[in-house]
Amino acid sequence: MTEVWKSVVGYEGFYEVSNMGRVKSLARLLRPNGRSHMKPENFLTPRLLRSGYSVVGLSVDGVLQFHRVHRLVAKAFLDNPEGKAQVNHIDGDKLNNIVENLEWATAFENQQHAVNVLGKHGERCGNATIKNADIVDIRFLLGHGVRQVDVAKLYGVTPHVISRINCERSWSRVA
Repeated sequence: MTEVWKSVVGYEGFYEVSNMGRVKSLARLLRPNGRSHMKPENFLTPRLLRSGYSVVGLSVDGVLQFHRVHRLVAKAFLDNPEGKAQVNHIDGDKLNNIVENLEWATAFENQQHAVNVLGKHGERCGNATIKNADIVDIRFLLGHGVRQVDVAKLYGVTPHVISRINCERSWSRVA
């Protein structure tokens, strides 16, 4: 398969993602403190979250935001005419981010796929949409300066939910 690169949605001119699931920053001129120098093209090394997903940090104008790699690939390469909110890994491997392994899905479709195909039910707190394994990752991101609103977007919940996790008003038993 030939590797094809497209701009990361929302980061055009700064980052590209490939149909093979790789992410790179593009060469660009930086001007910190009035000095200018050329930053070369660089392949990003994804960080593995406990939940099993790989994320990369993308930064523009000093604002760092973490994004799940599979969502970057799907947004760049897959049409989503029905406006489905989640991206499903067809083979169940959260690290297999090639475009042929991804499809847009509703939350219900994604959960049914996990149960029917993979036999996974996930450990959840009551009716929560966040798994216990996500809590550790959320606290890690918050501890490294990522804003609550950005973490909320990453997990598809409200900033209020992230605030409750951060203050240990919710999921306090999860270490």
